[in-house]
Parts: sequence; C-alpha cells; structure tokens
Amino acid sequence: MKLQSTNHRIGISTLVALALAYGYHTIKILENGLLVLSVATLCFGVLYNVKRLFQLRNSNFAATLIFSFVFSCSLATLYVSFAFDPLSDVEKIHWFFIALLAFGLFPSFTILEPDVTQSLPTVFVWWSFAMFVAFLLNMQQFSELGDRAVYGDSNPIALGRVFCLGSLSSLYLLVTKRYSIALLSAIFATSMIGMLLTGSRGPLVAAIASCSYILGMTVDGRMAIRLLLAGLVIVFGMVAFLVFDIDLSLRVLDSKIEDDGRNGLFSYAIELILRAPSGIGVGSFDFESHTYPHNIFLELALEWGWIVGGIIIILILSGVVRIFFLGRQLIFIQALAITDLINSSLSGDVTSPRLLYSIALAGHLSLFMLFFAKNKTIRRNDVYEQYFKRR
Repeated sequence: MKLQSTNHRIGISTLVALALAYGYHTIKILENGLLVLSVATLCFGVLYNVKRLFQLRNSNFAATLIFSFVFSCSLATLYVSFAFDPLSDVEKIHWFFIALLAFGLFPSFTILEPDVTQSLPTVFVWWSFAMFVAFLLNMQQFSELGDRAVYGDSNPIALGRVFCLGSLSSLYLLVTKRYSIALLSAIFATSMIGMLLTGSRGPLVAAIASCSYILGMTVDGRMAIRLLLAGLVIVFGMVAFLVFDIDLSLRVLDSKIEDDGRNGLFSYAIELILRAPSGIGVGSFDFESHTYPHNIFLELALEWGWIVGGIIIILILSGVVRIFFLGRQLIFIQALAITDLINSSLSGDVTSPRLLYSIALAGHLSLFMLFFAKNKTIRRNDVYEQYFKRR
C-alpha cells in the first residue's frame, strides 16, 4: 500500500520553531564556542513543548499531567536510590536524568502530533544539509579511531548520526512526494557520503534498516524497482566520489579494520552482568579505555542492576513497540525509533539516544491518553490524531 502524500501546508514558523527545538545536537557539534547557542536551543525546545502541552484538550491535558507526575516521581525515587551510592558517578546520573527530562519527557508531549510528524523530516533534512556544507568547509582527519573524517574536533559518531537522520528524512520526503525529487536525491546522496566519510558503522547500519522500513511500508512494486535502480546509481556515484576524489580510506567498508573491540567489549560487559546482579555502580565500567559498553541495554543491566536496569529496558522497549501500533501515519517516527534503537545498541552511553527516549515515552503517554479518552469510539479504534486535537 502506498502512503499518500499530504496536502497539509506546514507554516514556516512551525518549521523554524521545530528546527530550533530539535537543533541542539547539530549546533553542539559545530563548535565548542556555540555552547551558549546550543543550550539556548535546548531551553527553547523545552519551552516549546510545554507551551504546546497547554493547548491540549481537557482529557489529554489531564492525562499528560498525570503521566508527567508519575514519571517525575519515578525519576526522583530512582535518583535518591543511586545518587548517594558511593560506587556511582553522580555527574553521569545527573546527565542521564537531564536527558530523560529535556530530551525524553518534554518532547513526548508533541512528537506524535500530526503537524510535528509532518515537519520533522524537513527539519532533519535542513540540519543534515547544513552540517554537510559545514563539514566540507572544515573537514579534519580523526586519526585516533583510524582514517575517519570529522568536522573540526567533534565526534565522528555524533556527526554520523546527523547524516543518518538526513538520509532517512530525505528518503521519506521522496516517497511522499513533498519536494523536488532531484533536490532530495542529492541530499540523500550527500548524507550517505557523510556517513561513509565519518567511518561510523552504527549510523550506516541504522540508516539502511530505517530506510528499508520506510520503503517497505510506503511504496508499491513499480516505485520500489525505480527507487532500487536510483539507489544503485547513487551508491555507485558515492563510491566513485570517495575513491577518486578524497584521499581517505573507507573505514566503514573495509573488512580488514578491527571493529574497535566491540565484540570483546560486549563479552566483557555480559560477563560482568552475570557476576553482579545488583550492578557495579553507575559510571563504574572500565574496559581498555572504554568507560561504557557502547550498548545502553548492557549498560543499564550492568551498572543499574538486573532489577532496576531490567525495568528501564522493558519500559523503553515496550514504549517503542507501542508506537508501531499507532498506525501508518507514524511511519517516519517508527523509522526514527528503529534508527535510535540500532544506534544505541552499537555506540554511545545512556545519555545518547535522546530521540529514543522521547519516542518511548510518547508511546506510554498515548496509553494514558487512551485511558482518559471520553469518546469510547476513539478508545476502541485507537485513532492517534484524535488525541492531539487542539482547542
């Protein structure tokens, strides 16, 4: 079944507001000197989502407030339990809770709204293209992890994740026929080139999986063939560009290069999990200069213990699964969930998968709204758009 393109016109003010609200990660990458600007975008994002919260209808407003209260009380209990543990890193706990609130709870108020889900692909395409231009203007080699290109002194994994969002967003806009095919194809190609240059295999795997999901859920047979042929041309062009024009080894595609010790890292983390059911303490992991196992699920079970870590893992996964039951209108959000789920399983720590937290919490919030819905037809049919009708 082919996803129909929408005729809903998205205002420039909405796009700009969302670009600022979701621009924290990109602005933070650009330069350390933009710290004040990145913090400003973070604050703007919080205020934007809280403002939208107060525009909800009565039942949804009550459901969201109760959900926020329950979630905040749970976080407070968790904080008291671990912040005073002598084995735990208090600073890491602080950042984890900030990520859950600023990037998890507050965006969950709005991320499922129709105008937001329609605007986010455009916002991510903007940011990805802007980052690619900046990347070309200040490309450096990140030799610590092999021949990898990076913007200035930023982290290549974080940069790869920005390009990953750009690739799946441009593909989604392509199949929904929102903008120029030539322009979106070019942005898709530049995003894939950027991921290859950064040498970040996690974002590349996530992009392939999420793009495959978008294609499988949105296109018919004929269009799939055309997109496959176009994809082969794009891939050929990217490889030719990389091989002949830029003197950087393709770390992502080089099977001879080691995998940064991920297999040994995961094996060691699993061994520690089996030895320490109550956890080793937040921030206490250390393995060959790695301070976290580069898998949030292993990290949660290892540092937070089987019970607490297991509960958090179940809440994350169940919230994500819930999103896939809310209808085809959320295909892009579902693809984002796949992307961040894969990224968080291959790199980064518990403060990294911020989109994943907001999507998982939005899934649980939809259950609260379903419970409080007064219209029994809505409760039975589970039409998610009805949850977010405005006054």
